[in-house]
Amino acid sequence: MSGAGVQRKEADRTPSLTQGVRFGAVSFVWRPWLVLVTLLLAAVTFLLFCVSIAVGTSPSHCPR
Repeated sequence: MSGAGVQRKEADRTPSLTQGVRFGAVSFVWRPWLVLVTLLLAAVTFLLFCVSIAVGTSPSHCPR
């Protein structure tokens, strides 16, 4: 065996750094930062929604 052939076979056995997730015919690469950003944006959106309701239902202090 030549040195290049041994290195190529060792490279084929190394595990991938990205983890794939597969559900039947659907598969995707697990990216924790993408999940974190999505959850953070959902939390901020929900917080703004709650603040909007709180401001809308509070009595205004402006005289009419």
